[in-house]
Amino acid sequence: MIRTASATNTVRHKSRLSRFLLQSRKTWQLYLFFLIPFGYLCIFAYYPMFGVQIAFKNYSAAKGIWGSDWIGLFHFKTFLTSYQFGRVVINTLRISIYSLVTSFPLAIIFALFLNIIRNNRIKKLIQTISYIPHFISVIVMVGILFQLFNPVTGVYGNLYRLLGGQGNPPDIFTKANSFIHLYIWSGIWQNIGWSSIIYFA
Repeated sequence: MIRTASATNTVRHKSRLSRFLLQSRKTWQLYLFFLIPFGYLCIFAYYPMFGVQIAFKNYSAAKGIWGSDWIGLFHFKTFLTSYQFGRVVINTLRISIYSLVTSFPLAIIFALFLNIIRNNRIKKLIQTISYIPHFISVIVMVGILFQLFNPVTGVYGNLYRLLGGQGNPPDIFTKANSFIHLYIWSGIWQNIGWSSIIYFA
């Protein structure tokens, strides 16, 4: 009885396999198309993961990742016992939470704002203007910020003097507390249009 059941299962397995192979021969073009995204994932997503081992090695550019000496958890221990560890973790959490709380709802609000505009020309103009900063590199973005907030020649300094201020205004870039606000809000300005696409759709 056991042998009969086993033989029946084997026959069923073979019939399923033969049906699958037959179907594959008929639709081999689809499997050929599948090779393109599969190759993309292997090359750009999985192969670079081999580089993760650099965290466990004393990396040397001359030796490369594979030839560098293995040192285990040394880098992790150095980081965890560093006097800056607490400060780094707190600053990372502050920036992450601040960014999440501000950028996430603003993208939704902006998409709702675009949705209520009935004039298609104005809507497309606003969308285009809001998308453009996303394609600006970080280096160029920092250069723009320096030009805008320069206390001597920037828009910030000129507006300060235009509104009756004497001399030059305080330099924002020399204040440590202003970094997080500049970082978050410049990121929102750069990405709010792009982030709103999915909500607008």
